[in-house]
Amino acid sequence: MTVKNEPSTMSLPIRLQSYLTGEDMGRRRGQRNGWLRVEHGAWLLTYRVYDQTGRGHRETVTIGPATGKGKLTEKQAERFAWDHFLSKVDQSVQQPRTMMSVGEFWDKHFKPTAQMRLKKTTREQYFSLYQQWIEPVIARKRLAILDAGDVEMVIARAIEDGKSTATLRHIRKVISAIYTRAKKLHVASGDNPASLADTPPPVPVRPKIALSVSQMRSVLQMLAEGVRVMALTAVLTSANISELLGLRWKNINLTPEWCTLDGDGLPPFTIAIRQHFARGEYGTLKTGHRKRNVPMPEPLVTALVQLKQRAKFTDPEDVVFCSRRGTPLSENNLRKRTLSKVGERLGITRLTWHVFRYSHATFTEAIGMHARDRQALMGHGSLDMTDRYTSEDHERMRQGLDKIAGLILAKERIQ
Repeated sequence: MTVKNEPSTMSLPIRLQSYLTGEDMGRRRGQRNGWLRVEHGAWLLTYRVYDQTGRGHRETVTIGPATGKGKLTEKQAERFAWDHFLSKVDQSVQQPRTMMSVGEFWDKHFKPTAQMRLKKTTREQYFSLYQQWIEPVIARKRLAILDAGDVEMVIARAIEDGKSTATLRHIRKVISAIYTRAKKLHVASGDNPASLADTPPPVPVRPKIALSVSQMRSVLQMLAEGVRVMALTAVLTSANISELLGLRWKNINLTPEWCTLDGDGLPPFTIAIRQHFARGEYGTLKTGHRKRNVPMPEPLVTALVQLKQRAKFTDPEDVVFCSRRGTPLSENNLRKRTLSKVGERLGITRLTWHVFRYSHATFTEAIGMHARDRQALMGHGSLDMTDRYTSEDHERMRQGLDKIAGLILAKERIQ
């Protein structure tokens, strides 16, 4: 480059401007608004810097002489500008995408990939909580400087609206997921503000309900045959409603011989819990611990054999508890049209499918089943420290479930 001395000020040629602020530098250096010029015989650099709040302003510095003794060539001025000024800006936390607000990050990075990363039920919960509580309060807040106080502002608004402590924890969980994702994409750094935010101690909104043996008998007697077998499966195996609806015939070994399921061995008279069905969609289980093999007591084997004999859809891939069209039954219809009505007639408050799971836990404890076996049956991930030294026993579990079946069914024969 030839520097002319006639004008007191001149702009850098396009070639040099491209070097400093063009595509190559944008990818490599991120500093898109710095430029060199010659003014009064000196190289001047003007570039943008940012403070800790993310606000930017331009600064102009002298690089060195452009004429006379000790003058810098164009390349020397470029290198000096990069080494002493522009590179330091790029090394700081103020990169273009760290200027994103929470709302911008949600729209551009979190929401579009949620379907790939989150299960349908989780995805719907996240979207609902974000739209109702998070977006109105902190959507315009710059994500890179989000702090615990901002999270607590969202929680405080939900408290004012009378939301439960469970909802508050879910709100914090969504903000935590957003920030975790932002850190992965290098849009934010440091401690997750959601983990530092305080929430009120949990307060159960409703007491957990577990049926007595006599109540369980009465419920089974009042249910139609297909739903009766489903309820019996729930209370004897601890499977929740989504696991029951996702159960296929290939997951049930009704024979005295071992069989294979997706390359794994399945013991005789055993149910393999492998997937769930919720919100009209099959999916993986909630946690790895929920993938389990549950031995069936003899009464349950008999009930399922009889159900299969009467069923229209019995291929390995067919759903066990299905509608007339072979599709999984509706969770809402079962609860509203069947369980709720039975509960009202028997005076049982809020008879739901989860009540059978609570009842299972109560029954296994009542008969003195080994804690490790109870954990394995329910698919939980933790035990007290002393229980970590014990091991589960498949046959011992079956014997315990036989006791529960005997208590519930007494001398009745499953029709």
